[in-house]
Amino acid sequence: MGVCHLATKIRPEVRPFQIEDVSRLVNRDDPNQSCDITIQHANAGPAFTAWVRDRPVGCAGVVLAWPGVGAAWMSVSDDIAEHGLWLTRLTRAFLRDIIRVHRLHRLEAVALDESVRNQQWLRVLGFAPEGGIAHAYLPDKRAVQRFELVEGMDTWPM
Repeated sequence: MGVCHLATKIRPEVRPFQIEDVSRLVNRDDPNQSCDITIQHANAGPAFTAWVRDRPVGCAGVVLAWPGVGAAWMSVSDDIAEHGLWLTRLTRAFLRDIIRVHRLHRLEAVALDESVRNQQWLRVLGFAPEGGIAHAYLPDKRAVQRFELVEGMDTWPM
């Protein structure tokens, strides 16, 4: 008689962002990115870390720029790919809560100009392209595409 093994699905979990998280995460979009940038973002507003097993697979949050306006950010590893649906649902709920709690009327985000997958994901989250490329936008002078989520838009999550 054979033994039947039930496959156990690995369940990601969410934790409040901790500074140590970023040192254990290799950013898929910029493996050499300084931890300092992510820590600065996380210190400027609410942030969380997604964990799978014993390692972080992504950090995200919202920089609270000024009253009513925030800037969403993320740093994810290659391991996040197999948890895309979960991460999308989690991020939508997180953004909805941040918008409500902080009374935001505008939320911005950027994606590397060459990162089609990040641009597509922002669209799935409801962000609309602002139009055009922001050249030399990042500290290393890379270009980005800018996105916005504005109260009153069809995709506004409230």
